[in-house]
Amino acid sequence: MLLDLTQLRSRHLEDKAGGMVSICSVHAKVIEAAMASHRGRALLIEVTPNQVNPEGGYSGLTPMDFARHLYRLAERNGFSTDRLILGADHLGPHVWRHLDAQTALARTEEMVRQCVAAGFRKIHLDTAVPCADDDSPVLLPVTAARRAARLCLAAENSAARRDPGDGPVYVIGQDVPR
Repeated sequence: MLLDLTQLRSRHLEDKAGGMVSICSVHAKVIEAAMASHRGRALLIEVTPNQVNPEGGYSGLTPMDFARHLYRLAERNGFSTDRLILGADHLGPHVWRHLDAQTALARTEEMVRQCVAAGFRKIHLDTAVPCADDDSPVLLPVTAARRAARLCLAAENSAARRDPGDGPVYVIGQDVPR
């Protein structure tokens, strides 16, 4: 499945058509509808830390709970689990921004570790959100980069414990500039 993500990038660089459906939802009906319409093709299901996190997010699910939920839905709906890609979107201190940076990043590192341990392959690191003790409402790029590197290291360490040589694919940065 990792090949689908990396080949997708290569295809775009070569100006070839193609894409991959990405659904950001925890709702069973939304996920089942996506599975029903994408049989035989890869399907990327993503969640944000607001939806799923070590404390349960608003869905009440941890990353491992969410992975199990997806695989149960796939089995129930006849969707091949080898075509299912789990993704984490906007992993960063956003959910914990009301805390000091060290605490917020420690919680985010735990989120990253749990996502990778649960089999999430696409990891979007978004560390541009300032925390309670940051000096400015706009984070310096060097600070955001250091924080992303810290989270990437947590992901790589978790991946090495899970399956050495089979790490995640990363998207790093904000998708919408301030």
